[in-house]
Amino acid sequence: MRHVYRLLMFITLVGGSAAAWLLPVVGDASPVVDSTPTPANLRHQAIAFYERRLTEDPHSALDMTQLAALFMEDGRMRGDERAFVSAESLARRSLEERTRRNGKSAALLVNTLLAQHRFVEAKQVAEELVSAEPEQPAYRALLSETMMEVGDYRGSVSMLGTLRENRADLGIAPRFARWAELTGRPGEARRILRSAIDEARRRPDLTGEQRAWFSLRLADVELRHGHLRAAAKAIEDGLRESPGDWRLILARARLQAAKGQWKDAVRSSEEVIAAVPSPEAFALLAESNERLGRKEEAAGFTKALEGIARAKPGQMHRAWAMALLDDVNRSTEVAPLAAADTLVRRDVYSLDLLAWALHRAGRTIEALPLSRRAMTLGSVEPALRYRAGIIEFAAGDSTSGRRHLELAFRGKGALSSSQVAEARKTLKSAGR
Repeated sequence: MRHVYRLLMFITLVGGSAAAWLLPVVGDASPVVDSTPTPANLRHQAIAFYERRLTEDPHSALDMTQLAALFMEDGRMRGDERAFVSAESLARRSLEERTRRNGKSAALLVNTLLAQHRFVEAKQVAEELVSAEPEQPAYRALLSETMMEVGDYRGSVSMLGTLRENRADLGIAPRFARWAELTGRPGEARRILRSAIDEARRRPDLTGEQRAWFSLRLADVELRHGHLRAAAKAIEDGLRESPGDWRLILARARLQAAKGQWKDAVRSSEEVIAAVPSPEAFALLAESNERLGRKEEAAGFTKALEGIARAKPGQMHRAWAMALLDDVNRSTEVAPLAAADTLVRRDVYSLDLLAWALHRAGRTIEALPLSRRAMTLGSVEPALRYRAGIIEFAAGDSTSGRRHLELAFRGKGALSSSQVAEARKTLKSAGR
């Protein structure tokens, strides 16, 4: 079971960022009948193996940890949130059985909580883990990630500062890349991630799915900053490592939408939904069908998106929230949810979402300080700058608004056609 140990180490190192989307429950997995040793088959066989071991020795903390790692990976690849719940239960049981020097189980518990968007709990467990085993760089990196998620940027950068000697490690480099992007240095973020991709390719102990994850992270950065050709290459490289990976197919759908290739975006989004009921894929289907003039289909997908949102009371998925704000302006529904989210998360994106919801509800004066707080780290992400610019103009500060929108236009490939049109109209009305 060497593969299982490598999987456990990968999840411990890479952390919850590998589970980037909150997904609804899907159906049970079919029994494995194909003897072909695909990653999914190997995973399911290993799950069955450790489940049998736990029936024989129900107090084995190590077997619980191994099984939890397998459930985490299975949940990520199948979009089954129940797997995260099972992994959480196993990690907690392992910690009850073995309270000392059981950091891997604690790290897994942090990741299960991150995957379920229970960020405050994840941070608390990570703090306890680092307090117990401060010598482990991977655990400090995991704590830094939880701090970023809740918006504790001062604590996060302080923790990253203790990891400079380890910044090239595969499990730590993505955290440095994320910090670089948040602070307006996307070029450095790309460099870090490309180096990580090169290192992952040299690692025979990683699976194709695990190597593809680093290409996915790079594709996300390129898409957020409108570098569509570079995003296409990263997606293509990732799919070579992990063919059929729904996360990369979703990235491809986002790329196709950014290019205005709406029919292709529909096909890719449908391919994603055939595997995983991703909220972002439903949002893309709604937008793509609207662009193609298929009003009835677009309305149906918007309704499905709303259904997914209601199935997760108290949890905010930013992709569907932005879609509901931009496509049908459901600000009266989104604003209270976004406000509740900021009670536990005050990161850049939570503040940005609440500011935009308030602005769309006609409450620009309330939105302005939130938008400005979202920009204090110096991010140059075009979508963030676009929304900040529109809010500044609406509040009467044309100087700040123009500066934000001009920065947004540097990566306008990241903006939708309606965003570009609104930005141009706003600048023209201000006498650019």
